[in-house]
Amino acid sequence: MAVRDGHIKESPNEQVKQIPEKEGEIKYLYFEEIMLLDKTPHRHKGRRVAFLFNCFVPVRPGDLAVLSESNIRPSVDGGFEVYFRQGKKKQRIESIPIPQQGLVYLNQARDLAQARLCRELTVHDPIFDIGHKKWFGLMLKTWAKRAFERYGDELTAEISTHFSWACEELSPHWARHTGATMLLNVGADLDAVGDILGHRDRKTTMRYAKIQPRTKRSTIAMMPSIASGDDHEEA
Repeated sequence: MAVRDGHIKESPNEQVKQIPEKEGEIKYLYFEEIMLLDKTPHRHKGRRVAFLFNCFVPVRPGDLAVLSESNIRPSVDGGFEVYFRQGKKKQRIESIPIPQQGLVYLNQARDLAQARLCRELTVHDPIFDIGHKKWFGLMLKTWAKRAFERYGDELTAEISTHFSWACEELSPHWARHTGATMLLNVGADLDAVGDILGHRDRKTTMRYAKIQPRTKRSTIAMMPSIASGDDHEEA
């Protein structure tokens, strides 16, 4: 502004060396790992079902904690969607359609909430019982280790190695990352996924576009081959 208004000729910012931005690692679960968690019980059913729901409906962790019936509405295709007003003035509406598997976990969470409150839910009652994120994170690690101990031998070597490491690192944020990564690895459009996640910059969504090793292999297997005999005639 000082340059624009003529108070100084050059901006001091031009002499400042920019600090390179480091790309944060996107950590996620494979679908097979989610299946193992799905069949592994935990005494804190509320946190368990909240994480599973979040893997299929990738809302922000903060939005998940306060999600109520007021944030769920019918969609034009006959299904349902989660929506929030975002931004400083809450003028931007972001919505995420709820897939069938997400509805399964949502209904489980509703039943748990009603049992916890001993009454019907109001439109403003939080549906998911998450609690402090520290305890949520500790519960996820315990739950994942139990799933690995019980069913880890059902996984391929590649995914088993990944899950053994994930058990030590799992946190609530992994659910949103998992949902986005699953969509991208089954061929979903990058911009569509970005809209689902509420990203305003395509570069932000690109961070989630981490292709799983098996997706790389299946993709390269699509490369055409040249059919040829054992002998070639010289021209």
